Amino acid sequence: MLKRFFGNRHYRVLYAFVAFFLLVSFLVRLVLYLMDLSLATPGFVGTLRIFVTGLFYDLGVASFFVLAYSLYLLLLPRRLTNTLFNKVITYCGFFLAVLIA
Repeated sequence: MLKRFFGNRHYRVLYAFVAFFLLVSFLVRLVLYLMDLSLATPGFVGTLRIFVTGLFYDLGVASFFVLAYSLYLLLLPRRLTNTLFNKVITYCGFFLAVLIA
């Protein structure tokens, strides 16, 4: 079932952006946590709480970022998937989303 969900070529850029966004957000959070370890909540539970809260926040932000592109992909006919128009829209949207994030 996961192969059917993630194997769709139509949405690969969307999945890649969400994974990229979550990875970069995690790395930024980890670096900031390690830089200011003395002010962070001590202990495993406090650290876990920081990262889980951050993950939920990042999932929410990522869902807002991909909402417009997912609607575009939903409405785009399959025959237009490999056109120059679609590639320009996809690359420009990906660039803007990375720039804003």
